[in-house]
Amino acid sequence: MVALAGRFVDRYRSITAVCRANLERLVSDGRTVVLWGAGAKAVSFLTSLEVGHLVRFAVDVNPNKQGKFLVGTGHAVVGPEQLRDYSSLQVVVMNPVYVPEITKTIEALGADAQIISVNDLLGAAPALG
Repeated sequence: MVALAGRFVDRYRSITAVCRANLERLVSDGRTVVLWGAGAKAVSFLTSLEVGHLVRFAVDVNPNKQGKFLVGTGHAVVGPEQLRDYSSLQVVVMNPVYVPEITKTIEALGADAQIISVNDLLGAAPALG
């Protein structure tokens, strides 16, 4: 059991390092990184990886979240329409199931954005399981 726990910790560190490095690369490439989804997953992502400084804001379609801020990180939450105000956006979708729907929304807005899922940030990192 101790060995399994040790392997889990090693994999977790590897995955978080890959995610952090990929976010840092996006920012250094001139992308403005934003998260799509302003729920618990976004908060957990930002706080677990300690990458809040690399992410500009969160987007959410729920009007009750717009104009507010993420708990624990203070990131502003905006509506999708505000994406038009930015260029070179990198939208990280917190729930990969919604990538096709979000892609259509962003294309309809004419926003200058590339879209990836949070899973895409893992790159070649080993799975935790």
